[in-house]
Amino acid sequence: MRSGEADDATERRIAILDAQKPVTLTAIIACRPEAVAEVEAALVAVGRYVKANEPGTLDYRVIRADGDAPVYITHERFRDREAMRIHNDGAGSKGFFAATDGLLGDVALLTGDELLATA
Repeated sequence: MRSGEADDATERRIAILDAQKPVTLTAIIACRPEAVAEVEAALVAVGRYVKANEPGTLDYRVIRADGDAPVYITHERFRDREAMRIHNDGAGSKGFFAATDGLLGDVALLTGDELLATA
């Protein structure tokens, strides 16, 4: 194997390993004050769907932020980027956005490879 071929093979192995790293998605979701019950119910429905249908979703948590304004934070942990894609394209996520159409304010999504996790 020539040097260039070895370098290409190493790069392919690194790319495969990188694709298999756990990845997280954090969503910061503001909702209209009159829509709290509907938004909370939709977030819980996503969690139930995840538990029943998404083995690649390792963790799904919903936090209601302190303060007067209704803001929710989801912390979602996936086996890899493919599992995150399946979640984002799946019925649970799509159902959430359909159920909350017109009820949300700003939504910020942050994703990234996991650097450190402790139990």
